[in-house]
Amino acid sequence: MKILQRTLCVLAALSATASMSWAGESTTKIGGTFYYDYFVNTTSGADTLDAPTKGFELRRAYLTVKKSWGDMLFRYTSDVSFSEETGNLNAYTKYAYLQRKCMLIPGSVLMFGLHSPQTNGWVEGRWHYRSMAKTMSDEQKWTHSSQMGVGLQGKASGGAVEYYFDFNNGNGYKHRVAKDGMGFSGRLAFQPVPGLYLSGLFDSNTPGGDKTEANTYFEGLAG
Repeated sequence: MKILQRTLCVLAALSATASMSWAGESTTKIGGTFYYDYFVNTTSGADTLDAPTKGFELRRAYLTVKKSWGDMLFRYTSDVSFSEETGNLNAYTKYAYLQRKCMLIPGSVLMFGLHSPQTNGWVEGRWHYRSMAKTMSDEQKWTHSSQMGVGLQGKASGGAVEYYFDFNNGNGYKHRVAKDGMGFSGRLAFQPVPGLYLSGLFDSNTPGGDKTEANTYFEGLAG
């Protein structure tokens, strides 16, 4: 039955895609973002340990491909990061989603797949120091930068009002779907004057598996 359901979902998605308008110019963009540094450990006695005391280090690398045509966009982004536990570079898929304008709500888009719910991403866009330090919610793992699910995002009132609503697996992009896992979030943001933001976020995640409790996070931001 599960195989049949998956097959029907794929056929439905293909049928919906085939019925969409393909009018408009098609563009492809390829880019990347890298975080690396040169470090020196000046701690007393550090040179007696096996760990390196200086050198160049790759901390993060994102490679992105965006393909757009008409009112649709497909994005794929890989995430390569250093693991402190193994000492190796780990590769993940961070974003892999299809985005389409929502005809029912002007100024909004629907997102399907592995995408950003803008839980900590919205704050990062105004933090401007991601290359130096993570935001508090990201550092404490209260929110996830990417989730597998469905999202509705958009702006109103000439961009003064922003909204982000999401329904997803609730366990981030580095973990597969788990039994009873689910998550949802909602953010409303208002910019009364340029440079001043008022935002509220509600985010609740149940990772699933042996973790059945919901981790709920509230955020308020003014600045």
